Amino acid sequence: MGIEYQNTVIQAIYNSEGRLYFAGSTTRYEYTMTDHLGNARVSFTDQNADGTPEIIQENHYYPFGLAMEGPWVNDPAQDNNYQYNGKELNDDFGLGWMDYGARWYDASVGRWNGVDPLAENYFNFSPYNYTLNNPVLFIDPDGNAVYYSWDGKYLGSDGKDDNMVYAADKVTTNKKGNLKFHNAKSLGVNHDLFLAFASTVYNEASGSTETYPMANIIVNLINGGKSRLDNLEEAVMYDNSSFQGASQEHLDDYIDEDRASKNEKHEIDAVINALAGNKYPEAREKGHFKDYSNGANAWDGIDLVDTHKKNSHRYYKWSSSSKELLQKYRDKVNGGVKVENWKYVESNADISAVYIKGKTLFAFVPGGRGGNVYDKLVVKKPKP
Repeated sequence: MGIEYQNTVIQAIYNSEGRLYFAGSTTRYEYTMTDHLGNARVSFTDQNADGTPEIIQENHYYPFGLAMEGPWVNDPAQDNNYQYNGKELNDDFGLGWMDYGARWYDASVGRWNGVDPLAENYFNFSPYNYTLNNPVLFIDPDGNAVYYSWDGKYLGSDGKDDNMVYAADKVTTNKKGNLKFHNAKSLGVNHDLFLAFASTVYNEASGSTETYPMANIIVNLINGGKSRLDNLEEAVMYDNSSFQGASQEHLDDYIDEDRASKNEKHEIDAVINALAGNKYPEAREKGHFKDYSNGANAWDGIDLVDTHKKNSHRYYKWSSSSKELLQKYRDKVNGGVKVENWKYVESNADISAVYIKGKTLFAFVPGGRGGNVYDKLVVKKPKP
């Protein structure tokens, strides 16, 4: 978004669909198609005013953003320089660097041009790395670190260059107007992954009382006993069969509605609690960052005991200690299934009921929940 000038004369006005381009006395609307990472792929316009659009620019990239050369359409005199990730390509002095706001990116080497000032907070990555060396899944919107309070309030950005998420006790402003974040701790994820996690929890939980255990369950599933989901990215940044809340539609809606700042279901502080408990186990041992799921890695809703619906868990071998809790859950949600007739065993159970919260039954599956991974999701910028 914005207006581009050349020698005080407006050359182009950019919007979310493309740009209004001025060339002398000629004005034309150009539309740009982008891929899932915001990379400009094809630009077209009706140059002849005959109702048929013509392609005027076509871009192809190597994974880390270096432009490919080929026989495709490209008019250097009319180039739209907002290309890879939608960032401006600046070719001054022949450098070919991209302006991400917080620092410059060199696609020819797939690295930033400067050391991250907060590199000591995530020493397992190079201080020059771009998107944790995974440019096919992630983008770096501006390179800035993002801070939240421990209870989920957005505190601001420090203008530094890692796009990672931190939690802090508070934020103050010094005499120069700079923000200072007190006792800040890295949560070990970038902001894209953080928002996708929060969106998944928000859409999986039926109310605010369930978000804390739901966030813990997702981390527990990844940490042990899982079968097909290998990491947090697969659980919340891919459409998958385990978490219906992880979908592009849900993620887009979550960002467009700016739900992260609203924290309507306490999903932000729930995610912070789960991530911090996972990253700082010594703190959890001292009573901080509680596992609100009581070690669960699965859950069931009302369909488990609804006679009008199907649920494969009814045919599992439940631990004998689960019987009383299952009966209590059925009565609480007015279910009609005769849970007392299910199969219960003293050992080698397929599943065990852990506890009830709201209208959800939390459980533990020793072998973990399966989960087929489908299309990856994209954290898009909010609509203007």
